[in-house]
Amino acid sequence: MPSLSAFDLVPSEAATHEWLLASGTGAYSSSTAIGMNTRKYHGLLIAPLRGCNNRHVMLSKFEETAKVGSTEFPLSTNAYPGAIYPHGYKHQIGFSFDDHPVFTYSLNGARLEKSVRIVRNHDAVVVSYRLTAGREADIEIRPMLSPRSIHADPIAADPRLQFESDRFGF
Repeated sequence: MPSLSAFDLVPSEAATHEWLLASGTGAYSSSTAIGMNTRKYHGLLIAPLRGCNNRHVMLSKFEETAKVGSTEFPLSTNAYPGAIYPHGYKHQIGFSFDDHPVFTYSLNGARLEKSVRIVRNHDAVVVSYRLTAGREADIEIRPMLSPRSIHADPIAADPRLQFESDRFGF
């Protein structure tokens, strides 16, 4: 799956265009070409825990919103029973995969690329954003944490769950 155009990047086609990155330690990252997790085995970071026989979803995905000027653009796409929300796929104009997935978005003259890389021989993932056209954009990133075994069904995490973040990560 080297590259897809905007015509291929719709929810009905997403399940047929999946990607997977492996760390070499048992950890992996996987999803679809529009970042819409369609399986309970999808997630940005799935890793084995010490003392457990199976992997756990450590980071399900990010909810991302870009702001260009005064206009906000959802970048995320989620499937719910009977609904797709938000509609980030509508702003996505490309997907490519050479050694890692790259998602490309068009946002009122700005062009944003999101890259996902797994850290080799570590249980870690790096997600980076790069503005390739346009002068300025802000991005809000909210991690969707749902710590669970990959074989368990997803459940809502405790909203009181706290984490620390800075400009380099969380």
